[in-house]
This record gives sequence, structure tokens and C-alpha cells, in this order.
Amino acid sequence: MTDVPDREPKRVRWERFFAPVALVLLGVVVFWPALRSRFYLDDHFHAAMLAGRWPTPRSVFDLYHFVSDGDRAALASRGVIPWWSSPTLSVRFLRPLSSLLLAIDYRLLHGSVFAMHLHSLAWWAACVLGAHRLYARVLGMRAASIATVIFALAPCHVVPLAWLANREALVSLAFGIGAITCMLHVLETGRMRDVALAALASSLALLGGEYGLSLLGYVAVMAFFRSEAPLRRRLLVCASFGGPTAIYLLARVALRCGAHGGGFYLDPLSSPVAFLREAPRRFATLLSELWLSLDGRLLEGTSAAFRVAVAAGVVVLVADPLRRSLTHREGRERTDLLWMLAGSLLSLVPVLAVAPHPRVLGAAMLGTAPLVGTLLADAWWPPALPARRGRAEWAVLVATGLGFAHLVHAPVTSWLIARQFRNVTAFFEATAERVATSVPPNDGERASPKVVIVRGLGAAFYLPFALDEQFGRKASWSVLAQGDHVLVMRHDARTLDLVAPAGGSIFPAGLDQIFRSDDEHFHSGDSVATPDMKVTVLEANAAGPRRVRFEFDHDLDDGSTTWLSEGTFGVSPVTLPKVGFGLPLPR
Repeated sequence: MTDVPDREPKRVRWERFFAPVALVLLGVVVFWPALRSRFYLDDHFHAAMLAGRWPTPRSVFDLYHFVSDGDRAALASRGVIPWWSSPTLSVRFLRPLSSLLLAIDYRLLHGSVFAMHLHSLAWWAACVLGAHRLYARVLGMRAASIATVIFALAPCHVVPLAWLANREALVSLAFGIGAITCMLHVLETGRMRDVALAALASSLALLGGEYGLSLLGYVAVMAFFRSEAPLRRRLLVCASFGGPTAIYLLARVALRCGAHGGGFYLDPLSSPVAFLREAPRRFATLLSELWLSLDGRLLEGTSAAFRVAVAAGVVVLVADPLRRSLTHREGRERTDLLWMLAGSLLSLVPVLAVAPHPRVLGAAMLGTAPLVGTLLADAWWPPALPARRGRAEWAVLVATGLGFAHLVHAPVTSWLIARQFRNVTAFFEATAERVATSVPPNDGERASPKVVIVRGLGAAFYLPFALDEQFGRKASWSVLAQGDHVLVMRHDARTLDLVAPAGGSIFPAGLDQIFRSDDEHFHSGDSVATPDMKVTVLEANAAGPRRVRFEFDHDLDDGSTTWLSEGTFGVSPVTLPKVGFGLPLPR
């Protein structure tokens, strides 16, 4: 009999200390393909910046300064931005801490991409352990354990792990979770040491990047719902995050950070009308991906009305089970679930500034996971068997569906997305190696060789820096079109006409496009001058320019230019048609 009391504490210690470690190891298995990914998109830009190969210099604190007024022309000449980019395109983010961490990686890890991914994994583990500690404070042990598993293996973590440039999402979230935990201590004890720690963690979350703003909603609703705490403590909680937020936003304005001119990023400060117009579609998309653990592709190409309908269905599905779970609780546990629910919804507002994707849902998942964990705990381990009819049975069915979505579908989805990233980045490296043989090396006596991508898809904008970094092929780069199907017509010795299918455009138009917003339309007769050519829109429709003429300043067959095209099987050389003939470029 004397041994019985000692066994329970040992089991509890095992669950509290060793179970999170086991979960981290499981996460390594689920996210392993992401850790084996190579450089992706902006990673090539960052490598160029740190090696001094970017067209304009960047400091170790400003690696997320991509495009601004002062360097737009230089970036266009290197192919970073195409001819159809908005003349006001600007993309500059205030992420000094995340920028510095990348710079340290490149300096200390000497180009080991796997080691850099392990660094990202450490931030993910910090998020998971911090979330587990937070859930243990506000939930029962069973619900907290389920919530931690849901949060840890969610698809929202794949891209920040696979894409080094997106690590800032994990950096901001890790410090943000620590800030929220410190704020709970402030509400309970009122100690100034906890206030200082909360302010420090909040500041570091914001220095990691604008993802830290997503935590502002949690702080506000926590102070509101925790009404049993003295007013002074609640004000201290708000000040510990509000003060750093105000300083961050002022610095952001002073340094002219933000995004403008594109449709992928819609800065609420510089483009409030566009932001509000797209907010319902983006909010509905993120809400559906959050609760159903979608992979970011299922809703692609669907209308705004359809996305809103799906989100409304999610709300109808979970509303009554959530209400039942909240009704059966009293006191602080109910209050904590309420501010987590409200905070998870408010955390979506700041990330409406970017095209919707699960990668921006880390902060929202922090509050959603405990709600789903509570629903599962109530349905699968009820204190008393509920009636098998009506709303009680509906709550069990909904919980079972959510359990499948977050405990089965989500980990599998995370692994599949991670594997896709690994394959895409490996394919890009193979493409760069193949293309390098087509680009002549620099001989140091004449200008850099010229490369023209007649039709690109996505890789074409990053290839110049990959070729320079890996193979020493530095070239002047241009992208003429970006579309699934393009017809190349040879007008004369120096002129090409590019034609898209009827009703289409030679570059992507519509919502969420990075180079040009949907509000800036080309019209027939519009022209754009670049250092090597003049671009004239011959025919335009609702989708964008359908027929465009490119008049070069040199003969197209003089051997000074390497002509390439990107399709399903990568980038490869292309032979221009003779005068009066055409060349179709299917995807």
C-alpha cells in the first residue's frame, strides 16, 4: 500500500517531461522531408545579399528588404522583377532579428543547408514546448496533451521549416508564446519581474517580424476576459505588449517598411481599400484551413463566395459543440478557453495582409489547438456517458471528425507538403545545374552575358542568383512572360510578339499576384521601356495583356543572348522562330 502514492507522481512526471520530448521526436519524423529541402525562393536572394552579389548592398539586419524606390531599376536589370511590375512596387519587411539569425547561419554554418534547417527545427521545438507549458496552465492534462500534439504537427509549421526565409514565423511565435505565459503570471501575481519579461519577449517577437502582431489579439482579449484580476495588472499586461508594438510600428513607418504595388501583399496602412476588399475572402480561406487542416491548395481557383460558404459551414459545424463544452465549464478554465477562441480569430487579422496560406496560421493554431483538444477530451473521455441522440451525439460526431482532421489528416498533410518542398527544391537545383551549361561564363573583359526567359513559371526569377552562387554564371536576366501557354511570333530581326490564348494574359493576373495589383491594368498601346528593349501592349482584355510586342536594341540572332524557356520539366534552351513564323510554348 505504501507504494501506490509514489506511482502516480512518477506517471505525471513522465507525461509532463518526457512526453513532450517524444512529441518533438515524432515531429522530426513528420517534418523530416522539410529538413532535407534545399534553398527555396528568397533563400537564393539572401545568399546573394550576404555574399555581396545582390544588385544593391544589404546589411545583416535588412535581408528582408527586397524592393524599394531606390533599387527597383537595378533589380529589374537583374531579372528579380519583370517588365510588368508596378512602377510603385515595394516589398520591405522589418525583421531585424530573423535577418540577423540568417546572417549568423551563413557565417557559422558555411552553407550547410541541413544545419540551417536544424536551426529552424530548434525554433519549432521551442514553440511546441512553450505551447505545452501554456496549455498545462489553462487546461486539464488530457486536453493539454491532445492540444500539444495538434499544435506540434499542424501543416502551418511545414513552410517555416522547409523555407529558411520563412523561419521568422517560428521566431516570432516562440517569443510570443513566452510573452503570453509571462502575462498570465502578471495577471496572477502582479510581479514587475514578470512584466519586464513579458515586455522583453514581446519585443523579441516583433523584432522577429510582423507575425508578432498576430499575438496582439490574444493579449487584448486575455486582459478583457480575465476580469477577476485587478485592473492594474490587466493594464500592465496590455502595456507589456502595446508599448513594444507602438515602437515597432513607428519604426516601420520611419524606415518605410511594408508592401505596395502588388496584390500578394496588401499593406493595411498604404493600401487600406484593397486590404478591406480582400479581407473577407482571405479570412474565410484561413479559417477553413485552420479548422480543417487543409494544405493550401484545395481552395485554389475557387471563388470568394465559395470560400465564404465553406468557412460558414465550418462555423455552423463547430458552434454548438463549442458552446456545450464552454457551458460545462466554470471559472478560469472557461475564461481561458474564451480568450483563446477570441484570440485565435483576432490573430488572423494581421496576416490578411498576405495571400492566404497555412504558413501564416501559427499564431491562430496556438488558440485553436486547445479548443479542439477540449472538444476531443469531452467527447472521448466524458465524466458521464451522454445521451446518444440530438445535440450530444452531434457534438461527438463533430469531435470525431475534428480528431481525424487534426490527429490523422494533419500529420499526413504535413509530411506530404514537406516532401513536396524537398522535391521542388531538388528539382530546382538540378535545373540550375543543367541551365549553367547554356550560360557562357564571365571572361572579365566584356559585359555580363544576356539571358532572356521567353516564358517563365516560377523558378526563372531565382535562377540568376542560383547560377551565380553555385556556378559563377553572372548574367543580365529578363523574363518576357509568365503563363501556361504562350505563342512566340517573330516579327522581324529585332522584334518578337508574344500571344496568350483567347481570354488570357501573358502574365498572371487577378488576386494575390506579387508584382502588380489587380487595380493596375494595362491597356492597348501602353508601353514600358527597359535598358535592352521596348515593350508595347498590342491587345489587352480583362485578364491582362494578351498580345505584347518586344523590340530589342540588338539583332536576336547575333549570338549575344541565351534564350531559355521554362515548362513543366524545368528551364531549357529554346530556338527562336524565323521571321514570319511562330513557336508555341505549352506548359
